[in-house]
Amino acid sequence: SWIDTAGDYGGGESELALGRLLPEVTPRPRLSTKVRLDMSRLDDLEGQIRRSIELSLERLRRDRVEVFQLHNPISATPAAGMIAPHDVLRPGGVADIFDRLRHEGLFDAFGFTGLGEAKAIIEVLDSGRFDTVQVYYNMLNPSAGHAMPAGWHGQDFSGVIDACKRHDVGTMAIRVLAAGVLATDE
Repeated sequence: SWIDTAGDYGGGESELALGRLLPEVTPRPRLSTKVRLDMSRLDDLEGQIRRSIELSLERLRRDRVEVFQLHNPISATPAAGMIAPHDVLRPGGVADIFDRLRHEGLFDAFGFTGLGEAKAIIEVLDSGRFDTVQVYYNMLNPSAGHAMPAGWHGQDFSGVIDACKRHDVGTMAIRVLAAGVLATDE
């Protein structure tokens, strides 16, 4: 089994609960967690990322997780918590820091949440630096995996799954119930 969480889910409460409950679960589930960067503090990328994984591991009561992911949306022109491909891929950027932390044994693989602009997401995927991506994919917006008909007006993630295939990047579907729209009367 696989459990995905993040340090900012419930202000850390998700990881704390998992840390309390998972020692009783066999077989041991695989875990992924995430870091959401404060974009006003890009001068301390390594500090932010290191503190995030260390706090997550402490809350989860683990010495490592299987996957660690960047949780900020990716955009060519970042705003409101979005990160630019340049800051992910530049020397000393997110990918370099993730490489170092993986080498330290804090996680086996690393990825990112594929939200933001498709072109920017694909730029990061085409770098070949990442092992996984969480892909927005559901019946209301299957654009990450299918060409959409003319006149369609939803957010277009076209090409994301194809880029994952090109680089043998693992995919995890997110928002499969369209934030509840497909599962409720609302």
